[in-house]
Amino acid sequence: MAALETRETLTSISGMDDAMDQDVDIVIDRYEIIGDIGRGAYGIVYKARDVKNNGSIVALKKVYSMEDSTDLPQHLLREVTNLKRLRSPYVIRLLDVHESTGRCQHETVWYMVFEHMEQDLDQFIQHCPSSGMHDNVIKNFLGQILRGVDAIHENRIVHRDLKPQNILVSRDATQIKIADFGLSRHIGSNAVLSTQVVTQWYRAPEVLLHSSYCESVDIWSVGCIFAEMLAKRPIFATKEAGEKSQLQQIFNVIGTPREESWPQQTRIDLSLFVVVDPQPWTKLLKKECGLSAHDLLSKFLQFEVLKRISAQDAIQHEYFSDREV
Repeated sequence: MAALETRETLTSISGMDDAMDQDVDIVIDRYEIIGDIGRGAYGIVYKARDVKNNGSIVALKKVYSMEDSTDLPQHLLREVTNLKRLRSPYVIRLLDVHESTGRCQHETVWYMVFEHMEQDLDQFIQHCPSSGMHDNVIKNFLGQILRGVDAIHENRIVHRDLKPQNILVSRDATQIKIADFGLSRHIGSNAVLSTQVVTQWYRAPEVLLHSSYCESVDIWSVGCIFAEMLAKRPIFATKEAGEKSQLQQIFNVIGTPREESWPQQTRIDLSLFVVVDPQPWTKLLKKECGLSAHDLLSKFLQFEVLKRISAQDAIQHEYFSDREV
């Protein structure tokens, strides 16, 4: 993308035409750093106070780029562009983007300003009582996640990294927002999608098998998150890295697929796996959550992509029939 196009993409987010002309001093003057929120592969996220906007609290993502260009790095451009397309109350809002000079020649620093949420779902689950999350809280969270995913998919975007750490939760635990679109991708007619996406425990079988995939990879991840809220632990956790060990862990839960269900275009042969029968959800979840929850979970975690439920259909599932979400 040309520099002018990049500039137009950024300034259209906040309506501040001079946003790209701010240097690091202006950024520091406007945002008072309160503390670290987290550190990832692409940068650092701070909790900050916007001193020019009534002291509102924001999340400030600081990313370094050594590319010899005024354009955004590809992963940031993808995140900015996709967030620009989305206007959902269940997706984190990108408020502003600033560019500044770095610490050395050819280094650029990008500051992405997001609305702030107090915690993520992983932290929320870890701090729940030993009895686990309340059923109504799980339904509320899952319903909002599905509405967010539905909005993402309606815009022909696949998130590709849904996990509890990327589901943000409000202080009063009533609202969630989907965050971290660094791996998101707009699906075009000729798109070739990478298989190096999604944290391993939440990765769909077709991704692990290096097969073609689409939006349904997000639905698998939603199923993993749903199961984790019910069980208070990741159900596909494995200590071993690699596709084969992760696939075997999945099959230990949902059962080994039949040969006719196995993708033809894959480098991994079905004969490498131990044949296992599916485990009953009552044994795996150790939580009385009802048959409708088990049914919906099974529809999320279908090995065959075409049998996997969509976000829109999942919202209408009988699991939600006893309360609005």
